[in-house]
Amino acid sequence: DANFSPDFPRSAKELEDFLHKTRPFQKIDGVFAVDLRFVEKWLKSVGPVEVDGAIFDNEHLLEQMEQVVADIDLHDLEALAKRKSGVKDLMKKLAKKSFLPWNAPKFMNAVNESFDEKHALAYFRDETLEVILRAKNWGGILEPQPAEDFLAVVDANYGGGKSNRYVKRSVYYFVDLESGRASLDIRYDHSGEYNIPLSTDYRGYVRAYVPSNHSVKSADLQGREGNLFYAGKAFKVPVRANETVHFDFEFPSSTLDELTYRLNLWKQPGVFGDFYHMAIRLPAGMRAESDDFDITENIATFRGFLDRDKKLTLTLEKDPYPPRVISQNLRRLNIFEMEFNEPLGPSSLNSEEWKIFDSDIQNPVNDRIVIDSVDLEGTKLVIKTRGMSEQPEERYMLEISGVSDFHGNSTGKRTYTFFQRLE
Repeated sequence: DANFSPDFPRSAKELEDFLHKTRPFQKIDGVFAVDLRFVEKWLKSVGPVEVDGAIFDNEHLLEQMEQVVADIDLHDLEALAKRKSGVKDLMKKLAKKSFLPWNAPKFMNAVNESFDEKHALAYFRDETLEVILRAKNWGGILEPQPAEDFLAVVDANYGGGKSNRYVKRSVYYFVDLESGRASLDIRYDHSGEYNIPLSTDYRGYVRAYVPSNHSVKSADLQGREGNLFYAGKAFKVPVRANETVHFDFEFPSSTLDELTYRLNLWKQPGVFGDFYHMAIRLPAGMRAESDDFDITENIATFRGFLDRDKKLTLTLEKDPYPPRVISQNLRRLNIFEMEFNEPLGPSSLNSEEWKIFDSDIQNPVNDRIVIDSVDLEGTKLVIKTRGMSEQPEERYMLEISGVSDFHGNSTGKRTYTFFQRLE
């Protein structure tokens, strides 16, 4: 229970501090941490092991261990103190079997895979060894790199037991690079029952870690750890039910480094392949290329199970296309509105050469319309005129030229049609 920080070197030092309270002269060279999945992979690599007549295998390990550990008289203090001695015997026999010539390669592959997937972590006081751990990403270090977005979703099981073993976690992260906003939804699906080993309602505490230059709109708890900011919430998931935790973040434009967006997805040690759904909305007037994301127009998506840390990269570039009108309306007399798909360059709005004609198709009254002003409201172009009379369903032709986006892509000379359907 001392490993509250998701940064393993920090937790390892706290574990050492706790140990020194009862063993002040105990020297520590390093700390290893493993979870049950590590032992399951180990057993799978070398085969079942027999301890005092009991057979331990990778498929039923938790039930088998609980049977040995829990099958005691709870009022027998001596038996209670020795209840986990069978686990030590299991580890000794496993180690002996693992170094048999025909098992050693399979065992080493299982260990390597467990470290890659963070079912095992290590910390050493020796700086040379720590450098090697960092290079292999085996140290459980919670540390984002400069010029990258970062997301680490970290759960703590506050309810005791092993309920989190039966809870599947799905992470949905939407990032809007133009507005500098992000939303995070973490869904928990509890498939456990009360009658399986140590399963009950799941009581958890989740923290979402992002770079320290991010801010959260609302969260039950929030704080900083190192150069990261986190938003936290305590929650409960009953058996055979689900629960979703939501956070909203804001971030600065510096998240984009020279038109490159980098996202570091940090896998929590000890969890079993959470499903991640990422969606990145590109700034208007930009397109992207990526080997990691699927690109659909201005949305980049990533879907997959996270069994180890993953870094995603998205390269943005200026689009070669002129701005496109996505809606056009005559809201009131003498006010024409045009919504474009991207911002326009203000210097390209040379309305002196623009013209508006009354088509005289619906009504013979011929309005001579003059443009008074042109205003830009985000991606909306508002053209104010004079000389228009009420002629329901009359059609007007707007002729403009030279309108371009901020990248210099011009529409050329274009004609747009408006109908007088006043609100």
